Amino acid sequence: MAGEDRQVIDGFGQAAVDAFVINLEGIPSMADRVAGSRYDLRFSPDKLDQLKAHGVTAVSLANNHAFDAGTDGLRAGMKALENTTIPYFGAGENEEQACRPWQVEVKGVPIAFFGISYFETGAAGPDNPGVAVLPRHQLLLTQEFQKARAAGKQIIVMVHGGEEYQTKVTAEQRQWARWLVARGANYMIGAHPHVIQRAEMHGGAFIQHSLGNAMYPRSLKGADSGMIRILDIPKSQGILAPKK
Repeated sequence: MAGEDRQVIDGFGQAAVDAFVINLEGIPSMADRVAGSRYDLRFSPDKLDQLKAHGVTAVSLANNHAFDAGTDGLRAGMKALENTTIPYFGAGENEEQACRPWQVEVKGVPIAFFGISYFETGAAGPDNPGVAVLPRHQLLLTQEFQKARAAGKQIIVMVHGGEEYQTKVTAEQRQWARWLVARGANYMIGAHPHVIQRAEMHGGAFIQHSLGNAMYPRSLKGADSGMIRILDIPKSQGILAPKK
């Protein structure tokens, strides 16, 4: 959402889906930029109306740009999303809140959405705001997964990791994908590489390691590399084949 000249891929917000969930790369706050940040993906909160217009249902904030405006910016960004009535997950006022899923029922299917970053940048603590991070929050996330599974929810995890502009999946991505599937993830959707990475099945779960970019500044590499993934999610714990 940063910048004024952005590439938007075909189909963004146009598919006939019941829930449209995205990774929000950046923070809707113009609080002072954190010194030393390589890229500045802050944006004005009024741009959230564009997401509403595209039909976005909820967003994950668990990424390495959620702290581009520091603690004050993250707090302001979460408040802006609340004011725009766009639910967020993967971030919170403390680590317990950051690790809790967004829970919703879609056409009778109960779903728990988790947002998790593999970067320590902006990690939430016991008494400070931030994002959910692996490996730091392994215990809390395991507990939340157990609650979701016990409640019969389908678990969808939006993860943030890998190497920028590399189509090859890293060992870290594979490691945490298997860790999350072992704890009950039914679907995993990745971001951060800014290019499309492969999809695969593991342990009965569907994994799309990276979707690339859907809406991104044209000035940055990878702005034209992205896709939308539509998932058919059954009421049972079984997995149906995803659609492109």
